[in-house]
Amino acid sequence: AYPDIKGLADAPMDKRIVSFWGEALESGLEYVVLDNIEEANIPDFVKEFYKSIDTKSIIGIPIQSEQEKWGGFVLAQTDNYRHWTHNEIDLLKSISGQIYIAIKQAELYENQKQTAEREKLLKTISETIRSTLNIREVKKHAVREIAKTFQADRCFISEYTEENDKFAPIDSYSEYLLSPDTSSLEGYDWSTVLEIGMMLKEGKEIIFSKVDEVYELFKGNQTLINNTRKIFEDYNIKAGLVIPIFHLDKFLGILGFNYKTEKDLSEEEINLARALANQIGVALFQAKLYEKETQIARREVLINKVVRIIAEEPDIKVARNIILKEICNMLNADRCYFRVFNQNKQEFPAPEAEYVRTPEIKSLIDEPIKQEGLKFFFENAEKQKDYFPLIVNQKFLDEKNMRNTPLDEYFKECGIKTDIAIPMRDKENELSFLVLHYKEDVPNITEEEAAFLETLAKQIIIAVDRAKLLENTKKIARREKILRELVEEVRLSQSTIDIYNYIIAKTADIFDADRVCVSEKSEYSYLPAKIDYEFIRTEGMQSLSDIELPKGFLNIFMRAKDTLSLVDIDNLAEYMPEDAKLQQFFREYNLASMLVMPFIRYNSETKILGIIILFSSTPHKWTQDDKETLKAIAESTVRIIWEITKIREINEIRDIFTMTLAHDLQIPLIAEKKALEFLRSRPPDKPIGEFMEFLDIMARDNQSIVSLLNRLLYIYSYERGKRKLTLSVIPVLELIEETLDKLKNLIDEKSISISYEIDREAFKVLADREEIKRVICIILENAITYSHLNSIIRINCFMSDDKVITVIRDEGTGIPEYIRHKLFQRYQMVEIIERKIGSGLGLYLAKLIIEAHGGNIWYETVLNKGSAFYFSLPAAKEGK
Repeated sequence: AYPDIKGLADAPMDKRIVSFWGEALESGLEYVVLDNIEEANIPDFVKEFYKSIDTKSIIGIPIQSEQEKWGGFVLAQTDNYRHWTHNEIDLLKSISGQIYIAIKQAELYENQKQTAEREKLLKTISETIRSTLNIREVKKHAVREIAKTFQADRCFISEYTEENDKFAPIDSYSEYLLSPDTSSLEGYDWSTVLEIGMMLKEGKEIIFSKVDEVYELFKGNQTLINNTRKIFEDYNIKAGLVIPIFHLDKFLGILGFNYKTEKDLSEEEINLARALANQIGVALFQAKLYEKETQIARREVLINKVVRIIAEEPDIKVARNIILKEICNMLNADRCYFRVFNQNKQEFPAPEAEYVRTPEIKSLIDEPIKQEGLKFFFENAEKQKDYFPLIVNQKFLDEKNMRNTPLDEYFKECGIKTDIAIPMRDKENELSFLVLHYKEDVPNITEEEAAFLETLAKQIIIAVDRAKLLENTKKIARREKILRELVEEVRLSQSTIDIYNYIIAKTADIFDADRVCVSEKSEYSYLPAKIDYEFIRTEGMQSLSDIELPKGFLNIFMRAKDTLSLVDIDNLAEYMPEDAKLQQFFREYNLASMLVMPFIRYNSETKILGIIILFSSTPHKWTQDDKETLKAIAESTVRIIWEITKIREINEIRDIFTMTLAHDLQIPLIAEKKALEFLRSRPPDKPIGEFMEFLDIMARDNQSIVSLLNRLLYIYSYERGKRKLTLSVIPVLELIEETLDKLKNLIDEKSISISYEIDREAFKVLADREEIKRVICIILENAITYSHLNSIIRINCFMSDDKVITVIRDEGTGIPEYIRHKLFQRYQMVEIIERKIGSGLGLYLAKLIIEAHGGNIWYETVLNKGSAFYFSLPAAKEGK
């Protein structure tokens, strides 16, 4: 095949190789396949020989017939290991048969010295077979040449379809008429002479020089004689032959030619006809094989297209239309569409997606179809497995005695003769059909075709499920976006009145509702009884606020309260129609449909806080997405109202705690401080001097209590937003040095070294001097407290964008995992760190101070190695 591939001449021929193949041929094997020669169970000399010519895989096919073993041919693969498929083997066997026939034809020519005309005929037909796989072209050429060679008035080929056990009608490609006055068999139905077909299928031939010979052959079957006589008379047949076409023992059809006058056929002519039938058999087999492979390839292409469309096209409507077009063209259908079965109404609505091949075929979109005609498909889909095609054609209607039934009328309405419907069920068990319509009567499909349609339907269901999932994801994303915007806006308000008014206005926009109301549950009532908040979109509509609501209307609220779930009424005119007063109320206030959702708080007990109601002035079908969205809005509203209530309570508790603590401690602490100052002021030679150490401890404790109070007051002022900052441009170095001077005694007590190298001019911040020194002091006090004796605390600065980052690192014990999340929370550390006075407030205060400056504070820690606390402050800009 290629110049660089070694041939047999490139290796010394081992005679044992010839014997190897000869023995394989003599053993009667249909073929020898070695996908991997190295691993094959064959003699080593065979492996070595083929290895010497770089052969990896090989297949050998005998050239033979039932009576004679002539030889064989071999195909070798050198570049890779190849698995020879059954289709390839069948094709090679077919080629083997063709080679054998060609060889035998050549031998027959040499042995019997056939005439040049016969040689020419066989050659031209053989060339036609080799030159094309188009069966129409082969048949057209064969019947023309045979008719001319035998000078027959008519020559025809009729193919046999094994799947339907029928002879295909003769078409214009399958018949040749020597003269225009000869009547054509085109379109002839062979059903009246099926017995003849069975004879030919069994390998018998019908050769006659006059019609009486045929009648004698059928002696005893008067019906067949009469039908045959009618054919002979209608088509003016006086002599001829009809012989079977076989290939590899497979019956493929018949070859026939006849005359309008009586004629004897010689043995040589009959043998020639048989040889031609064999040639045509090869052609038909190859063409059918090619057609089958082509069909499989086209189907795989279609499946791949469907898969690609599913993957690339997120819009299910667009995807459906593309898929329908591809299916309709591939399967030569006249109309293709999806039809969904409505389980609730037990009916088929008009199809939403459809493709028709030609303009003269009417569309079924929005076309009212009698449900009785479609009932057949639903009932049968329930009886058989999903995806198995339901085929209804004219033969089916006749056999099932269904003429003039609703199903027959359905066919007439649609203008079809065949309906193929493939039932499908998605993940939600929703039944739908992929439907193919044909204007012509289509025979039953093969198992292979049914399997293909099943695969196709499954891929479509994947598309449907994927589209539904995508649509649901979009709805969830839309709902979350709505809720996020709603929550973000609502959180800005601390007033429930403002919240409810915003919620109803926003909800009206989301649903395009004419009216949205909220009714709060009264403290003294078991359910909402009046409209507390209302938003009206349309001018001129009367308000429902401050009016007495009808009992029937309140019963809807009761349903929502009792069931703790949503209540939807699509048409209020159909709700309690016997209650004239209620219906008058609906008309007066222009209420046509409503959607009700309770505000439910689930805690230790379930509590109804109120309800939200959507109204439409026209009957409206509330979708599942509508319901899910309103439910989410209600849940978010309850959560926000609850949070605001709790925040308000917590703030009140905090304020009371802070003010009470400050008030209760201030007076006794001041008194203690004055007493201690008095005692300390006395001369040391007095007896009280013996208690100075004790008094010093009291003084320090007193100072700690005062510091606690100061920190509480600082925290309170920051949390209330009342702390005023005095900003100036300050070198960080100054802040560090001033704080270290203040903490000198504490540093010396633990023999701690402080390391810092900070450029005075490079790191300047815009800050409140005393407040930032307080932050540095808090961090350093913590670092000193938890550092070991003789350890080092390092202080550094660096720039990050427009911020100055200061970091204080110690070599202490590190921060335990279980308290890290509480490090900057108010009052949280008090319970954890030995309940020292002021514990838990320092870092929280530092956080408030830094954030008030527009910075951040954070930390890094490693157990038993130390911690690093960072805080950022705005860098002072030049000239400021």
